[in-house]
Amino acid sequence: MTGKRMLAFAMGLLLVVSLITVGYAQSPSDYCTEYGDLGISHDACVSCLNQGIGNDAACVCKIIGDTVGYAAYGFNNHGQCVKSLVPFIHPN
Repeated sequence: MTGKRMLAFAMGLLLVVSLITVGYAQSPSDYCTEYGDLGISHDACVSCLNQGIGNDAACVCKIIGDTVGYAAYGFNNHGQCVKSLVPFIHPN
């Protein structure tokens, strides 16, 4: 995946995760249940919402791994995904 596509994908998922963490009025568990656990396990969904925006690269990668698989985006595993996305999500 090219850098521009990766950046666009990461920023899109970051926006979704950010809006969810900021915008839910009910408990994270209720929110995850209402929205189909965002395509991941219920525990992972609740954990991502509870940990907030500082954990966004790990949550985006969890969603990738649990839905389409890391290989779909050229990653071998969760750690490689996180390491690749952090510079796009949290540039210095």
